[in-house]
Formats: sequence, structure tokens, C-alpha cells
Amino acid sequence: MAVHRYQPNRLGLFNFWYHTDSVFEFANGKLFVRGANGSGKSVTTTMAVPILVNRLLVFYD
Repeated sequence: MAVHRYQPNRLGLFNFWYHTDSVFEFANGKLFVRGANGSGKSVTTTMAVPILVNRLLVFYD
């Protein structure tokens, strides 16, 4: 029996923080974010969590 679980593929940010038009690609549901200090890594991932969790709740509902 196959186990189906939600895996995000892409995250698009438009006019947010330092991202005018940015698309982040996930590999097997995982995203690796790196950059210089102050580049917005924490802000970007903090903003993405509610979106991903909301999608997760919809997927399993």
C-alpha cells in the first residue's frame, strides 16, 4: 500500500520583501535556502510556513 503525503513543488513570491518575482523549487518536498546575512531568508521562510500548513490541512481534509 502506497503512502500518499503532501509534498510542495514550488513557492512563488511576488512583491514580497526583496522578491519581486521569485519562484523557489522544492526537491522531494524540501527547500534549501541560503544567502548572506540580511538577505531575507528568515522572513521568507517564516512567511511561507502558514501557506504550506494551510495547504497541508486542505490536502488531508
